[in-house]
Amino acid sequence: MDKAIRLLLQNNGQGFLEEYYKKIDEIYNYRIPLKDIASKGKVKSSLADYKKACQTVTKAGSKKSRQAWMELALQENLNVNLGETIYYINTGKIKSEADVKKIVHFMAPNKITGVLEDMTKEYQKENKAYRAEQKKRGEKQFTINEYVEKFHPEAIEQEEIQLKCQLLPRDIIESDHDVFCSDGIEYNVPKYVEQFNKRITPLLVCFSKTIRDRILITNPDDRPYFTEEEAKLVSGEPNSPGDQDTYEQLMTMEDKEIKFWMEHPQWEIPFLNDCGMNWNDIKTDYIRRMEEERQRGIDLIRAKFEQIVESLTSDDMKSLNDGTVPSSISKIANFDAESGNFISIDFPDVVLGNLYDIATLRDELLI
Repeated sequence: MDKAIRLLLQNNGQGFLEEYYKKIDEIYNYRIPLKDIASKGKVKSSLADYKKACQTVTKAGSKKSRQAWMELALQENLNVNLGETIYYINTGKIKSEADVKKIVHFMAPNKITGVLEDMTKEYQKENKAYRAEQKKRGEKQFTINEYVEKFHPEAIEQEEIQLKCQLLPRDIIESDHDVFCSDGIEYNVPKYVEQFNKRITPLLVCFSKTIRDRILITNPDDRPYFTEEEAKLVSGEPNSPGDQDTYEQLMTMEDKEIKFWMEHPQWEIPFLNDCGMNWNDIKTDYIRRMEEERQRGIDLIRAKFEQIVESLTSDDMKSLNDGTVPSSISKIANFDAESGNFISIDFPDVVLGNLYDIATLRDELLI
């Protein structure tokens, strides 16, 4: 990737394409060193704690996901230490195959023989019909786990862990020489090609739309060829109109930028005059907008405070007289016992009301 980006910065579109197709050929034909293509997983808990955590149920009602490198450590009976990095590669055959897959089986005893049978498909079918009924009634729809727990409490949950990955021995990672795939270990070509293409895709915006959609390939045999003219880099051709700022957007300072420069008046703002910007006008407009925004915020807080006061109960008023501020008020205002004022939390210089005013207002409402 570093070399590819460097070629783009050097305005070398043809060189970038050559480098891309060379890398695709290397991935496809297993000519990428294993340690360069390997995934990494850091050990953050002991194997015992990991196994315990895997039984924890999430808010969605399912158990926590498995980690490929920890499953490999368990499978290989490794003696791992906290902070250690485990290297592995995906060994599946298609790009959609994950490193680790957990399959849950619901086992229930046969009513006649008592022998455990896999009832997963039957329960899934039942749950699908039940979820449709729940949806019609506007109820929360059960997950398969919730359904089985409610209607088949006798069922036993068994987990099957399928690994489509292989541990890379430490000697391969630490070797001074590149080690490539062999008969005993081969990585998942479609998956790694797709991963590489996803990293390349954002960079293709540098190429003309006339060839942009024809650049990526998954098989070296499908490589297209482009002329120097076609491979020239372009600008101003975003994938969609919203992907590129207008000149006005580029020349408009964000509020956080204006605030920063106002807080550091001793520093010179770069390119200010070159871009035809008037700092005094920018600053004046910012101050005006911030004051308007502040006033809108104050008005909203005042309206909320008055609404709360109007809804106070007799018990709330009694608590106020005893010196206890209702939680509905304390969420937006602090009470100053000395002055009897309620001061806005968001705007500390703004008084929302007074204890006497509240008592008077409540008396008026009760009349």
